[in-house]
Amino acid sequence: MHLKYIYFCWGGAHSSVTAAAIHLGNLPSDRVATVSEILQTQRFDLATDADMGRLFRMGCDEQGNEVFILGLGPGHKQIRYGIATCLELLGVAGSEYRLVNCLPCVNWAARIGGFTSRYLGVVSLGRPLVAWGVHKSYHNFIRLVQWVKSSDAQTSAFLDWSPPL
Repeated sequence: MHLKYIYFCWGGAHSSVTAAAIHLGNLPSDRVATVSEILQTQRFDLATDADMGRLFRMGCDEQGNEVFILGLGPGHKQIRYGIATCLELLGVAGSEYRLVNCLPCVNWAARIGGFTSRYLGVVSLGRPLVAWGVHKSYHNFIRLVQWVKSSDAQTSAFLDWSPPL
């Protein structure tokens, strides 16, 4: 059985994109990606307000599992339960997908950079800052993806992870 991995974050522009890219092998999982590599990642810092709540397919992993990203906005903790309910009504069991919260991976630099780029529209300042922030917390993304990939046998559809101290 193939799983559907849905990496979600606030806006679907940075942390979910990074985690999905690592999962798919588009960013390295054995070292910290450079800021340049992060900036070149498909869909990095490109989400718009119209993309909020839309599921974007990023590809299939080496096991044939589909990988998606999703921006859920300020109500992300509550909305994920709505998503689970909708999937349940459609007959999709929780064992068939993983809804993964990527927000614990980001640091303050990434949050401020993302806000500056996406919300304030100052891309020339925000995009390099968010990429640098992702670079600095990149080990968290690697650990998240490793943990998610090891969750195949779980029945829980929700994966909330906290980075080690």
